[in-house]
Amino acid sequence: MNGVDGCMTTCIRCLTTAAPEPLGLCPACAVRTRLELASGLRRLTDYLAAWAAFDEWCRARRDGTAFA
Repeated sequence: MNGVDGCMTTCIRCLTTAAPEPLGLCPACAVRTRLELASGLRRLTDYLAAWAAFDEWCRARRDGTAFA
């Protein structure tokens, strides 16, 4: 129960299903949200890895670093 008065509230994402979870998400939206988060973290990891590779490339060419 996550409502102010102890009652269940509606999912904050789909606005149609009861949300028993403390974050205010129904079970289906909770799964989708977690999958989106995991996907975003993978994309961030890939992005940062590309910057690290570029930095190494710059250092190998003795052009300095990619970072200010």
